[in-house]
Amino acid sequence: MKRIYIITITILILLSMLICISGCERRDLYDIPTGKLYIKINWQQEKDKSEFFYVVLYPRNNNNEVIKEFIESNGGEILVPRGIYDVLIYSYNYESIIVNLTNSFTSSYATTSAITSNLIYKNGNSKDEQILNGTDSIFYIGKYEGINIERADNNYEIEITPKNIIKNYEIKIKVVNKESVSSVSGVLSGFSGSYLLGVQALENNSVSIYSEAYFNNDWLILPINTFGIVGSCSNHTLTLKFTLLNGEKQTKSFDIKNNVNAIPNGGIIILDSTIVIPIVTGGGIGGTVGNWGDEEGVEIVL
Repeated sequence: MKRIYIITITILILLSMLICISGCERRDLYDIPTGKLYIKINWQQEKDKSEFFYVVLYPRNNNNEVIKEFIESNGGEILVPRGIYDVLIYSYNYESIIVNLTNSFTSSYATTSAITSNLIYKNGNSKDEQILNGTDSIFYIGKYEGINIERADNNYEIEITPKNIIKNYEIKIKVVNKESVSSVSGVLSGFSGSYLLGVQALENNSVSIYSEAYFNNDWLILPINTFGIVGSCSNHTLTLKFTLLNGEKQTKSFDIKNNVNAIPNGGIIILDSTIVIPIVTGGGIGGTVGNWGDEEGVEIVL
């Protein structure tokens, strides 16, 4: 009888614990009283629209959590608990740009990755300047500060106008004997390495931007995609690295400060210089053939 009593008490205790655990489940966002926030995207230009936007809502009340959602290019609806929020949107279909989200609207930022072969450009750039890959050619961002979700079960609407924050440059220079070139890459110094998304401003960290160059007839073209120039009178050194067909490396550097600062929002720069590459052939075993003697006929039996 005593054994049956102990078993019964044990079962009751386990059932009580199970009820307590099931009653302490984490409440999902959809279980919390929320309002419906509709975000309307006001495209001022239809060309190259982003397909989706990533949306981040930063609560001014520390008791609420940061909300992250996706919406389509023309807008979308999000469920939001009561509170005051700062809203950030940015295009989702990027490839090169790295977005670093923090819990703060003012400190979240975008950047790109560093190249692995920095040493090949050290002679043409500051030793303290990091070399980063170029950005995507387009990166849309937008914001809305201070939306107040006062009541649950209410509908709210805000409108955000996205803008492309990327500056696109195209540097052109004449090259003689381009047939001797296997590949060309380049870096250009004096740009910001990151962009504060909520503040919508460049960070004051000077880096060089790396890009692969290509030929169009006798023109060498180096595209540079960047967040923008650091300061209004930045120094800009262009360093080009040529790899020739025989494996030889050549480096050419140019001071193009005035060219870049004249067009801070991007554009085409045509350099008044010509690069002459020596005539070379591909690698491998070379040489001439001679002194074989007189030609003799050889009969082949099939």
